[in-house]
Amino acid sequence: LSEQMTWLDLSSTSITDTGLTVLANLQNLTRLHLERTRISNAGLTHLKTLKHLEYLNLYGTDINDDGLRQLTKLGNLKTLYLWQTGVTKEGVQFLQQNLPDLKINIGWEQELEKVHGQSNLDSTPQVIAHDLSTLFDSGSCCFKAHQEGKTCAHLCCVKATQSGKVCLKCNPGL
Repeated sequence: LSEQMTWLDLSSTSITDTGLTVLANLQNLTRLHLERTRISNAGLTHLKTLKHLEYLNLYGTDINDDGLRQLTKLGNLKTLYLWQTGVTKEGVQFLQQNLPDLKINIGWEQELEKVHGQSNLDSTPQVIAHDLSTLFDSGSCCFKAHQEGKTCAHLCCVKATQSGKVCLKCNPGL
């Protein structure tokens, strides 16, 4: 199957850095979901041989700027999801300089920075904000507020937002 597999979804599994070694054999892989796994920067070294990889989701992993440096060899990478990781603005800009056609989705934090008037990553044109409505449980207070173009004013939601998170009390399905 190694030659025929083009998409692989390992999201929310117990795969670790060691388990990623087998991915080096999947030379035709174009999409890879690793969100909500226990992988770290060390595991990303096993991805550098995936010349056809176009989509990579690292949401909710322990990846940081050191891990991003390892992705510069993925010249065909078009979309990268980094929400709730340890990457910084500088790390994203470094990767964007090395892969200028890459669209990097850092999640809803970028929208919050716009709302609160803080500096954000908009100076890098390929960095896109995630549609906030997909981050909340349908019908939750956060979802309703977003639909009205507002942020939720509940104290628990405000505290979660300030730490770059979604309130799990109001959005338990996440």
